Amino acid sequence: MSVSKRFWAKAIAGYPDECWLWTGHIIGPHSLYGQFWHEGRNRPAAKVAWELAHSEPFPEGKHACHHCDNPRCVNPRHIFPGTNQENMLDASRKGRLPKQRKRRTHCKRGHAYDETNTYFAKDGSQQCRTCKRRRDREYAAK
Repeated sequence: MSVSKRFWAKAIAGYPDECWLWTGHIIGPHSLYGQFWHEGRNRPAAKVAWELAHSEPFPEGKHACHHCDNPRCVNPRHIFPGTNQENMLDASRKGRLPKQRKRRTHCKRGHAYDETNTYFAKDGSQQCRTCKRRRDREYAAK
């Protein structure tokens, strides 16, 4: 059976603008991201869906980001390659970071939170890059 047929047999496809839900293997008990056995290993189902639709490998080092914010979605129209920073900015704009407070536009020192000056910590908190660089310099000077 072809990879495409094997893959799409594990998804519920609908209209082009709808989410297509992955019914195959899911990572762990707390995640909803699909996995598909391909090329001798488990691969993210969203990346495989994108590759099947675009007939090319998923960009190296990129995340499979979802316009729809549905981790089980494998509709290639809803998936886009992005860096971790782009994914976190997208999540922040949509207010879906786990520890996100009311979205702030400036840090406590008045620096704007924009694409170049926003850093997201591992816990999802929004931080000012300018202030972080200052803290790092002060720490290194000690």
